[in-house]
Amino acid sequence: MYLYSFDKFAGPDKVFTITKWNAFCKKVKIGDLVKSGEEIFVCLGDEISFPEQYVYFHVPKMDIQILHKWLLSPKAVQMIHRMVYTYYSTYKSVMKYFVSDDWEKLLGLKPKRVKRNEWCVTSYKIANLSLSLDTRNSAQTLVVYPDLWTIMNSVDEKELTKKEVAFLSSTNSQWQKDKHRWAVKTWNVSMIYASPSEIFHDFYDLKKIIFIDPHKRYYANQQDPRFKVGAVLQRMSELYDVQLEIIGN
Repeated sequence: MYLYSFDKFAGPDKVFTITKWNAFCKKVKIGDLVKSGEEIFVCLGDEISFPEQYVYFHVPKMDIQILHKWLLSPKAVQMIHRMVYTYYSTYKSVMKYFVSDDWEKLLGLKPKRVKRNEWCVTSYKIANLSLSLDTRNSAQTLVVYPDLWTIMNSVDEKELTKKEVAFLSSTNSQWQKDKHRWAVKTWNVSMIYASPSEIFHDFYDLKKIIFIDPHKRYYANQQDPRFKVGAVLQRMSELYDVQLEIIGN
């Protein structure tokens, strides 16, 4: 089993191995937030990318305490593995896109579930496309724009303030990002507008991805991991088995 540490390095990364040395440890599942001694980890499962790099880094033999079940879903963890493998990156470089290092504040922001009977069929205008979504079901739609300017000039400001809508931008504070993570994960939002750096979320029930203006240069990440958003969205569409619709040339 492999664990990702929030605050301790294992060589150039933060991944440690642990053997299933007691029955309690076997209860730990992929995506669980756990504590060993004074250290906090997220379980990455029994298989990771480039495992040969982590064979010498072990978690000491201590009792494992589960702090939160399923902090990350198996699909989110699978996407993390894929990002590390595809872009020859490290888990510490990829994990920051999926979960905050300040896990205590993150857990403190977990919301209550929204009552679905308060929601209804809503229409959205995206570029030249009009969508009617029944926000009472579990479906989520991710709309990816190349930059904040394009979002603000393409989407009605009133639409961005609807309670079933998440507006995800790199300009958001860490507090806002953590609230959005829970909102997406717990299905408190169904329509998600995102800039390139904010596409990585633990979706409750993603059903459609809309990719706006794929030719824009903002879709190429210049830091590790050096990914192209179009390729990542294609992988996400395969992982979640959803439709990827491209608007613009």
